[in-house]
Amino acid sequence: VILFSHALTVPEFAPFIANFDTALSLDSVQKAVAKETGVSEGELARGLKAVQPGDKPSVNVTFENGNEKTAAAVVQSASRQGLKSVLGQARAAFDDENRS
Repeated sequence: VILFSHALTVPEFAPFIANFDTALSLDSVQKAVAKETGVSEGELARGLKAVQPGDKPSVNVTFENGNEKTAAAVVQSASRQGLKSVLGQARAAFDDENRS
């Protein structure tokens, strides 16, 4: 089993990093990652994890898989898709607040 990890650091968006693990479990994110990598949504649901190390404004994204290249592709895709989701939600909340 190969465990691949990639850390994202985005200090400006630290309040939203806590939602990253939830974003990785969203159907839209998992479908996009599955489409990009060829890994099934079920395998993503079982093996994809995001952990915030302590109070640092970062998140470690990991995926366990028997193939290092596949694991790396999943972590990179999930990191990108998860970040897009979290930032999209933040943008929507910001826009809603400023419409009044």
